[in-house]
Amino acid sequence: MRKSYRQYNKKEEGYIFPYLLLIITLLMLFLMNEIRLYEVNQQTVLSHAEQYRLKSLYRLASNQFELEEKRPDRTLYSFPDGEVEITYQNSTDNEANYIVGITTLEGSYQQKIIQKPIERNEEIIE
Repeated sequence: MRKSYRQYNKKEEGYIFPYLLLIITLLMLFLMNEIRLYEVNQQTVLSHAEQYRLKSLYRLASNQFELEEKRPDRTLYSFPDGEVEITYQNSTDNEANYIVGITTLEGSYQQKIIQKPIERNEEIIE
């Protein structure tokens, strides 16, 4: 009987395919890892930008609050990036405590406490 052409020329030396498969798999794993790192970096940058907005709102409100001669019990400042509410909490003999609530347009909220020394001519309006 005669052997068919396929059986006659059959060579089973396929050593290139496993190496090629290994290299392609490693490249795909590397690519997937880089995509995930890119997404994490995007989230980190957004978080840092939001934190920067919160700090700049605090700075703006704090500077504006310092310029006021009489400090009311509750003060609300509106800025392009959000709102800041400063509320008088309590005072000791020489310090006044204020709670600062900062809200950005994206919905982030942060609360801080300011301790200001009370000057002799300074009054708190209630």
